[in-house]
Amino acid sequence: MSYMNGSIKKYLKDLAARVPAPGGGSAAALASAMAAGLIAMAAEFTLGKKRYQRVAGRMRMVLRRATVLRRRLEVLCDRDIRAYRSKDLDAAAAVPAEVARLSYELAVLGQEVLYAGNNHLSTDAALAVMLAEASFIASLFYVQANIRCAVAPATKYGKVLSRLKRFLPRMKKMRMNAEDYIGTSFGW
Repeated sequence: MSYMNGSIKKYLKDLAARVPAPGGGSAAALASAMAAGLIAMAAEFTLGKKRYQRVAGRMRMVLRRATVLRRRLEVLCDRDIRAYRSKDLDAAAAVPAEVARLSYELAVLGQEVLYAGNNHLSTDAALAVMLAEASFIASLFYVQANIRCAVAPATKYGKVLSRLKRFLPRMKKMRMNAEDYIGTSFGW
């Protein structure tokens, strides 16, 4: 079953049900997919505007990359659900590890659109950074929780987790910068 080809209502209903999947890992992937969508939207609204011509090439690249990441995260959302349903502990660690990596990349892209893109979409870009950070942190939790369940993934993903944790301070800083940027824009 592919939730990404179904309705969001069905996914949310099943997420709230007393079943192991969908769960938090797929929700983290979905949150990052939404971040990618927001980034793509903000880049789209930047393109073609005379005021932003100097960043048009960069925004086209951001749009392309955000679209690729959104599609990949949609796949990972469904893959996380399948991993839990089939009790595939290797995939249960691999999926959130990839979601974390992609979420970090999205935060970087979101921050770029926030600072250089159409300022009418700055709140959308900031939300993208916040969603990416939440997904990143949640995914780290899921990698850690899932590697505790099996010896082989623990050996394999322990190093991955250590590498990802090094991005945590930068991720938190990007989120705080996005909040500060929006807060300052609104005079908070």
